[in-house]
Amino acid sequence: MWLFCRRCCSVLLAVLLLLGAVAVHEGGHGLCALALGVPVRELGLGVGPPLARVKVRRLVLSLRAFPVGALVDLDDGAYYRLSAGRRVLLALAGPGANAAAAFLALFGLGLWWGRDAGLRAPAVAAGFAWGVLAGVVRLSLRSGSAELVGPVGFVAAVRDLGPVGAAEGVLLFSLLSLGLGAVNLLPVFPLDGGRALVEAFSGRLRPSWRRGLERFGWAAVAVLGLLVLAADLCRL
Repeated sequence: MWLFCRRCCSVLLAVLLLLGAVAVHEGGHGLCALALGVPVRELGLGVGPPLARVKVRRLVLSLRAFPVGALVDLDDGAYYRLSAGRRVLLALAGPGANAAAAFLALFGLGLWWGRDAGLRAPAVAAGFAWGVLAGVVRLSLRSGSAELVGPVGFVAAVRDLGPVGAAEGVLLFSLLSLGLGAVNLLPVFPLDGGRALVEAFSGRLRPSWRRGLERFGWAAVAVLGLLVLAADLCRL
């Protein structure tokens, strides 16, 4: 019974940290849109029908039924009045926010661990953060070492975690945030990487081509999701 409760707590904490990484990602898009003068109508955590909504001035914050994503509802007219370069920047703001959040979390952890280093503590913390991130990237780029994991595989991976303290939670959040940003850089529209490519060549794309790319992209993402789910079940 104690082992079951510990596993449930580990899974719950990992899900909450993943939702935090998703919130950071969408918050990056939202803040970049506001900085570029694009009104943000809604920031939502989760997908599906809304469970709760709170209006802060003109911005609606919502919590939705299924905690498997998030949304940022932008003013379409203001968005399409942006230059192609600014639309590319807006597309990359989410992965950029994830990378920045991962670095800052590790930097904070490095400051805590190196608090006895005195004036050298910030340099030690920065070196620690860059070292961890560089190690994760190098490991992921090795042949056969990187793989996509779906919801089933994610739960299976975290259920056997031991007691998760503050340091382990920070490390897990950093890895989740970095992984989420990397997945969104895949060159498949409407993921952020694909959207950035489309926006970079938007001047040469007819509206009908853009709609076709979006439909194809959603279908590709759905197929990829099914393949990842099948791989998760096979690994189990």
